[in-house]
Amino acid sequence: MQSHQRARENAVPGSATLFALRAIGILFIARWLYSMSEAGFAEILDDIGSSPVAILHLLYLFLLVALPGARPGAAHPFQPLPRWLRQLLRALSLLGGAFAVLSIAFYALHAGFGELAVAVRDSNGWLVVAPLLYFLAAWLCRRRAVWRTRATAGRFAIGCFGVEIDPDSRNATVWDQNRKIGQYAASELAVRQERALAVTRIDLIWSSLAAAGHNRQRVFRVRTLGNAERASARALDTALRRI
Repeated sequence: MQSHQRARENAVPGSATLFALRAIGILFIARWLYSMSEAGFAEILDDIGSSPVAILHLLYLFLLVALPGARPGAAHPFQPLPRWLRQLLRALSLLGGAFAVLSIAFYALHAGFGELAVAVRDSNGWLVVAPLLYFLAAWLCRRRAVWRTRATAGRFAIGCFGVEIDPDSRNATVWDQNRKIGQYAASELAVRQERALAVTRIDLIWSSLAAAGHNRQRVFRVRTLGNAERASARALDTALRRI
């Protein structure tokens, strides 16, 4: 029990996300190799060379397993992927999941749900598992802040934005996922919450008398319904007022 707890404490933040994405890629590769062994490697390899969809799928599998540029770390525990890779994987995952679901629906409409049940059984459930894996990969690559709110550590998360306050320099760094938006004097930032209909709107405002043209400029805006994000906004507002 103690060794398991130490392993969790020593785990690099973000490594679980990379492990899950690679596992999904390996499952797809294993299934593809299994299908090739049944249908014949030579015939399928010839078809791959003339199929743009198959080549795109190979690229998707390579990106899932290799994850070029991925770098887990405490500075961005929830966004270990570079922005371009996260967006590309998410787009390809959603495209693959939608194609799988539409293919299953088209087969069910033309062959009947009885034949679909037989196909699911013959594929050992893969027809159901494959779309779920696509959508799981898309969910792992979703937009989110780089960390959770920890007011004691000066870190705040609102929507996909993160704010880090350095008590020594009295500066605040703002992140859009794992992309740095900018660095501001914390005393020049303010949180504004407004309710429009059923949606709560949260703005981070930068007012600097020293910077011409930057009086009450909006750094970011988040439209949210979540109590957790409103609580994070209140905690950030409290921290900024104390600077």
